Amino acid sequence: GLTAWAPLDLPLVSGQPTPFAAGAAAGSAAGSAAARASPRTRLPVRSCRAGAFVSKAAVLLAIDSPTTTLVDSLKPATFSGVKPSRYGRPGHIPTALNVPYTSVVEPASGTFLSAAAIRTAFDSAGVELDTDGATLLAY
Repeated sequence: GLTAWAPLDLPLVSGQPTPFAAGAAAGSAAGSAAARASPRTRLPVRSCRAGAFVSKAAVLLAIDSPTTTLVDSLKPATFSGVKPSRYGRPGHIPTALNVPYTSVVEPASGTFLSAAAIRTAFDSAGVELDTDGATLLAY
């Protein structure tokens, strides 16, 4: 996270980012090429992994799928619908399990916890990570 980045004296910028070239969506071949050619950074920029995003239809199929687990990363009060959501509807997608993002990151730095701690968070929520042929959709 930014809290860990800044003390390392790594580059920081402020203001609005430069938009991609017209017609070059982020994650598209053109968008990725535009990002890689950007003078804003000397760091490598990766394009989106194929299959990293799924359609609404895939999510609807996942609700009743015995081999797909939906994992919601919202805080528990938002997941349960107790706290109003900025996403327009309270609660979560039916059958989703809750692994709050706060349970897998170090609060002070915003960096991910160890693999063992992350596994514990998923195990505590009932997410089975070692099931052959299973699919996990996180949102």
